[in-house]
Amino acid sequence: MSPVVTVRFTGELHSLAGLANLQLSLKEGATLKDAVVAAGELVSPAFADQVVMPLLEGKPTVPLLLLNRTLRSGAELDQPVGEGDIVAFVLPMEGG
Repeated sequence: MSPVVTVRFTGELHSLAGLANLQLSLKEGATLKDAVVAAGELVSPAFADQVVMPLLEGKPTVPLLLLNRTLRSGAELDQPVGEGDIVAFVLPMEGG
């Protein structure tokens, strides 16, 4: 059975991605990178170009990538994902 991972887009990223969340059915042994690539194929081209591609290229991105509420960087894309995991793209909060 393929694990199902949820991908969430919060705040303004919801508008940029063209959706609030999606469910991905991934192959057993899938990684965070696999989830990001699959999500990039289903979101708007603008989100894919501005967020997904730079992340996959190891460039810093303004949206943060979380896996089960834990911050992940482009260097941690080999982290395994499994059934029920939540991948989220969030904007950093402004303080003051």
